[in-house]
Amino acid sequence: MAITTAFEDRNGIFWVGTVNSGLFILDKYKSRFLHLTNGAKNGLSGASVLALEQSFDGGIWVGFDHGGVNYLNIENQYFKHYLYDSRLKNTVSDDVINGLLESRNGELFIGTYLKGFDILNRGRNKFTHFGGKTAIKNASYIKCFYEDRSGNIWIGSRNQGLILFNRENQTSVNFKHHPDNPQSISNDHEI
Repeated sequence: MAITTAFEDRNGIFWVGTVNSGLFILDKYKSRFLHLTNGAKNGLSGASVLALEQSFDGGIWVGFDHGGVNYLNIENQYFKHYLYDSRLKNTVSDDVINGLLESRNGELFIGTYLKGFDILNRGRNKFTHFGGKTAIKNASYIKCFYEDRSGNIWIGSRNQGLILFNRENQTSVNFKHHPDNPQSISNDHEI
């Protein structure tokens, strides 16, 4: 079994995402695993987990390879699926989710494989898409996010370097490698 991501939540529970085997949840206080898979009623919408993030309300966000985003509240057995649907305007923009971040103001940032990133406003149940012709030009493969003390979002991109996104005015600055500038971010092809 291949492990793709893991973390410990605020309650000391370990969450382990896998390729094709869903989620394993270890409660170290009870010394037992709970295994969540797709296909079951009220189960996960995907089998391969690529991203995990804890919500401020204690729930867990899960991003899948071809399964969209799920919100899980294990205590209440509540699962909500956010799936891509080309027929609808207000959905996640891709079903391959590489990265997740719930910001301090409760917005969920969703990094996709080919369509940039989305912001889900849970209160309004509304998605805003960034990529293509938006402030994040040509950024398609978004892998990770970080919120700084000022509320700016730093975005790790495969094809546009490091991106600093200002939520208030929805502008961005790209930090990319420039061969003629040794002070620029290093080339992502070097190890």
